[in-house]
Amino acid sequence: MSCLSPTPHNRLTTLCLLTVSLSLMILSACSDTKKKRRGGSCKSDEDCLGGWICEEQFCTPGERSASELAAKKEALKKAREEKKKALEAEKTKTKPGEGRVSFKICPYFRNVSGSVGSIIATHTKTKERAIISLQMETEKNMQRSEFTFYSLPLGTYEVIANYGIQVDGKFDTHRLKCDPKGTKRACKGDEVRVVEVVTPDKMPKDSLECDWTAE
Repeated sequence: MSCLSPTPHNRLTTLCLLTVSLSLMILSACSDTKKKRRGGSCKSDEDCLGGWICEEQFCTPGERSASELAAKKEALKKAREEKKKALEAEKTKTKPGEGRVSFKICPYFRNVSGSVGSIIATHTKTKERAIISLQMETEKNMQRSEFTFYSLPLGTYEVIANYGIQVDGKFDTHRLKCDPKGTKRACKGDEVRVVEVVTPDKMPKDSLECDWTAE
């Protein structure tokens, strides 16, 4: 009688199902064993079974010493740090023919639970906008004052800053006022900073004044 054939005998059906399940478990175990190798090719120790290590891309019997494990851990840490630096360098790179510009919020933007903020720069001719999300640029529970657009088309921009909170997905923000003590950049209507985006070699070398105040 086939296990797949309908039968009123529940015990026989259960036995058949157990047999099929056991067979699948054995096949799965065999498959898992094949993934871990004895004497096969490998890229790392993780490709080899316990008691075997990857040497010159081949699984050989052995164990790593404490010093080797520490060195491996340090190498992985260094590789992660280098990858992070490379990503940061790419993020902060200015494209050829474009410029960058920085802004300062005083005393700072603080990224606590629910904090949201943005700096929005609008090109006066093309009307194209660029946005910095302050909470994305500031580590959690930390504070930050200076924010930079690293690559923008050259030209004049009108720039505003918003600050507030987010509750249940709803934003309650207000537009920041220009700091009256910051006189190097024009302020339009008490809130809008007017700036000229230039290539990095033409950027001012002096420190930033406060563009907006966050009370």
